Amino acid sequence: MKILFFLISFLGFITMHAQIKTTENRIEIELKDGYNSEKVYEFGSNGFVMTSQSDKPVDGAIEYRFQRYSTDLTFTDEYIFSWPKGFVETRSFIEGDVLFKLIMNRFGKYSILQYNIKTGGMTQIDGDLEHSIGVQFFEVANGHALFAGYYKRKWSLINLEMATGTVNTSELSMEGINPKKLGVSNVQYIEQSQSFYVSICGYVSRKVIKWYLNQYDISGNLVNTTPLDEELDKKLKSTTIAALDKKDILISGTYSTGNGSSSTGLYMTTTVDGALQAANFYNYIDLENFLSYLPERTQARIEKKQERMAGRGKELAISYNMAIHDIIPCGDDYLFLGEAYYPTYRTETRTTYVNGKPTTTTVQVFDGYQYTHALIAKFNKKGELLWSQCFKMYPFTKPYYVKRFIRVAGQTQNAIKLVFADGNNIYGKEFDFNGVMVSDKTSASINGSMENDKVRYAASEIYYWYDNFFLSYGVQRIKNTKDEDVKRKRNVLFVNKIKFE
Repeated sequence: MKILFFLISFLGFITMHAQIKTTENRIEIELKDGYNSEKVYEFGSNGFVMTSQSDKPVDGAIEYRFQRYSTDLTFTDEYIFSWPKGFVETRSFIEGDVLFKLIMNRFGKYSILQYNIKTGGMTQIDGDLEHSIGVQFFEVANGHALFAGYYKRKWSLINLEMATGTVNTSELSMEGINPKKLGVSNVQYIEQSQSFYVSICGYVSRKVIKWYLNQYDISGNLVNTTPLDEELDKKLKSTTIAALDKKDILISGTYSTGNGSSSTGLYMTTTVDGALQAANFYNYIDLENFLSYLPERTQARIEKKQERMAGRGKELAISYNMAIHDIIPCGDDYLFLGEAYYPTYRTETRTTYVNGKPTTTTVQVFDGYQYTHALIAKFNKKGELLWSQCFKMYPFTKPYYVKRFIRVAGQTQNAIKLVFADGNNIYGKEFDFNGVMVSDKTSASINGSMENDKVRYAASEIYYWYDNFFLSYGVQRIKNTKDEDVKRKRNVLFVNKIKFE
């Protein structure tokens, strides 16, 4: 590994009265250093871990590298793990001081790697399933690992007691629904009840989808199954939960009035003594400022159409895809956070030859998801909406998977700070708990380490670290024609320590 520039401290120029230091500290790492697939995992005041794997086998095995860094971005040490042939990484999870990585092969053998940020050491647990599964969810809590996945289109939950190696496997089933028509939408662990909650959707037919919430104890035993949409004239699209107390939970997500994959609003409900209560539904278009990301003329047209339909006793609904976050506790209330997006496509021309004659066709190709704006809403313990706010996002980056750009920068008794990174910039929004935006910040570009660096391309992520510090890392393509001690063009992995005030 070649660390080119180490611990260069300078202040980023800030616009809109922002106090976001784009570079409190910074390191750059040469991308072509014999390793690839770099990932950064933050551990608060204990620093962070960067993982990567060797480009080529070393002594017949791929090297998987764990590198420790302190909070001032000082390299501490590294641990090298020899990756078994045929194994692939499926999922990662952080609990306390430990980074867990689940690796598996196609025969059902697996290992859970446990890297400790404080000691720099690693242990592993090996196991063998009857067959391999396509793991989609991986959670670790109180000495138990739960991974959910499918094999031959049937979903299973595997609960491993890591101290003893005891495995509890259960296949998803719902009365009246073909197991191959069941799917897992979300898996969450709730500390108050020491339970895993699994959101399940069952495809009864092409137009009929039923939603359930399964509760499992810490050992993976089914406690109860709660139907979420019985006798509803609306169709649920996503689900997330939060604890109300040791027994009851708040359930939220999105819903639709149509048959498409997108949603037309959000809902909130709770349980009381374990019994599901009637849900509150909120049409997106009725939420304050939800359409504020659109041009004013477009907003006016939609509002007029809404008035006309209301006059005929009908409700206007506009469909959105919404990437929802876990519910955020806020004193005695709760915050819902979601990011709206839509798929984009590009046209490609393709030429094929039939009997030596060229035939040209045009096809539509998926070109990533364009995010438009974010929604933040506050609810009480009864699931009643207290207020909502929206703000424009429209990032330059269009991911090819459903991504959550926004991170919580901090939460006080009076306000919550949200940030997201896009390419070369960082954006910050702060709302008080009455729904008023009290701060709107934009940083200057995340520049290179040298004064004469010009960033030609950037792709970055941002994660909350500790106190009011964040970690931003990503890839930059930099050009510098003036400084003599650097390459004219360089591709680097950068890690920035960012201060948010």
